[in-house]
Amino acid sequence: MLSHSRLAQESWPENGLEYLGYCPVCGGKSRNLEYRGLRDRLYRAPGLWVLYRCNDCRVAYLDPRPNVETIGIAYSRYYTHELHPSSSISFTDLAKALVKNGYINSNWKTSLRPASPLLAYLLLTLLPGWKAFMDQHVMRGLPAAARGELLDVGCGNGAFLKLAASAGWSVCGIDTDPAAIAVARGEGLDVQIGGIEVLTQEKEIFDWITLNHVIEHAHDPVSVLRACIRLLKPNGHLWLESPNYDSHGRAVFGEYWRGLETPRHLVLFNTQSMRDILLSLNLRNVRHADWMPQRGWMFQASKNLKCGLPPKTRSLKLLERARIEVAECISKKEVLRRESLTYICTK
Repeated sequence: MLSHSRLAQESWPENGLEYLGYCPVCGGKSRNLEYRGLRDRLYRAPGLWVLYRCNDCRVAYLDPRPNVETIGIAYSRYYTHELHPSSSISFTDLAKALVKNGYINSNWKTSLRPASPLLAYLLLTLLPGWKAFMDQHVMRGLPAAARGELLDVGCGNGAFLKLAASAGWSVCGIDTDPAAIAVARGEGLDVQIGGIEVLTQEKEIFDWITLNHVIEHAHDPVSVLRACIRLLKPNGHLWLESPNYDSHGRAVFGEYWRGLETPRHLVLFNTQSMRDILLSLNLRNVRHADWMPQRGWMFQASKNLKCGLPPKTRSLKLLERARIEVAECISKKEVLRRESLTYICTK
């Protein structure tokens, strides 16, 4: 049987790995083995990987892991390379667009199309959880009446930047993926290629900074957060979302849980570890966003991975989906078990 140190070398460049032996967040060396032989079931990047969990801060992390020079191999077929992935639109997609755009137009004074404010009002009044999803995930907590300077770290193809710009924000973004940046620039967006280090010379210039499922990709997540705080104006806001390692979904699906996404996800947090880091960096008003439905999507994607199906296949039966949604509504106060961590903080 291959040793842990040899697993990741299978098909990954031997000089493209870094071996830690300690937690990349707190530096602790006491750890437990969580999974070995993990593979990329989404985009088929090479390698078999080992995941440990720190006994001190409870963060989970890959060791060994791709180094900064070779991590791009894992993103060669990543989903952020297209802004409009399909020219066709189903009836379901059209209905979702009518509700989403209708709600955003009504609250953020945008002019998105197609849109139905009436349909949005009716459905989101009946489904407050989905209203919270629109406020806290789609719009990333942006207040309806405010405007200012916004930075999206890990902006991908610029989809959120376009949305924020349409709501009156002055936007810019950074991302390490050249293909995604090319798409964003093709939309006329102000984006730069690279990590947070491309803004090393700047200080206190943004009112709002967002990191949507970005921090788990960072080799040094604490340094990324420190840089974001430096870039925020006094009383500016930081919004971030990341998979919750202690989620119900991981308990059910284990190594097939969608949130693992090996080897792109280098570090995974739980509720307490994320909150502790944010507080240690002297952020104020650190709060987890209100409950919003995410379990159904995560369970669907995880089941697909387990069954070897394409990620967007609807493999859950209607009764299964209903049971999951009911269970999520019943347990919506269980912050520790949510599929994602969504935090809003003030500098």
